[in-house]
Amino acid sequence: MKARIVDGVVYSPYPPMDIPLCSFYELAREKLLTNPGKTAMLDGTTSLTRAEVLAHMQRYAVGFRKHGVLAGDRVCVHLKSSVENIIAMYACVLAGATIVLAKTSLTEGELRYIVGDSDSTHILTDEQFTDKVRKAVSNLPMKGLFCMGRSANFVSASMFLALDKEEFEESPVTDPRNTDLAVCYTSGSKS
Repeated sequence: MKARIVDGVVYSPYPPMDIPLCSFYELAREKLLTNPGKTAMLDGTTSLTRAEVLAHMQRYAVGFRKHGVLAGDRVCVHLKSSVENIIAMYACVLAGATIVLAKTSLTEGELRYIVGDSDSTHILTDEQFTDKVRKAVSNLPMKGLFCMGRSANFVSASMFLALDKEEFEESPVTDPRNTDLAVCYTSGSKS
């Protein structure tokens, strides 16, 4: 499939489509409850159906809320790629936060810059990166630190899977068009 390029502008080869004007949760719930028994996510250790993905997102969201993540917060996500990590990241959005993506190859200084520049209020990371995160945010006004695993001074987000998904309440999104789901930092380019 080729993309059309006119005056230096690349046009999508795909037909136009309407983008629904709703919250991430509304769209995710609708799509995940269509064929709920169908496999939705898998990696080397985990395989989840669509219904299980939704339930896991709801459980994680309950945990994040119980530990202070509120609508308008920004959660810096410094995670490796895995099914549970992706679900936990999406759950931050369900809890009402905007996620700030920070790749795991960042140095301590680069991570500190992103956390500070983005006004992140929380961090979600893997156990293996907790020392780097702890140092990177040592003098920043963080509301909370979360870890997929266990580490001193971090809340273990992995434990949120044991929570009751029935406690989940959708965080109202009154203006989806002007609500940020994610913030991405790039390395930039030099001309």
